[in-house]
Amino acid sequence: MNPEQLKTASISSIAAFIVKDCHRQGKLVPPAAKPYIAAMSTMTNASDNYGLDSGHSIIAYGLGNLTGWKGENARNTKKELLRRIK
Repeated sequence: MNPEQLKTASISSIAAFIVKDCHRQGKLVPPAAKPYIAAMSTMTNASDNYGLDSGHSIIAYGLGNLTGWKGENARNTKKELLRRIK
């Protein structure tokens, strides 16, 4: 997903992209990030809630657990997710 596509993508689409890009790199999604990616896969935007947790906190915790995901796609995606929760 390029930066322009990221700007209009739903959170669930971004979550699917994260999983796909991790696999493309020959890596698994970091185990600590899996529950947050799963929660993000049910969200349309950052203002959605997942149970009693805010979408903003789900995304923030997910980003905190995706430190092992590297590369240009990772940088662009993390930057976009940070923009959405600010």
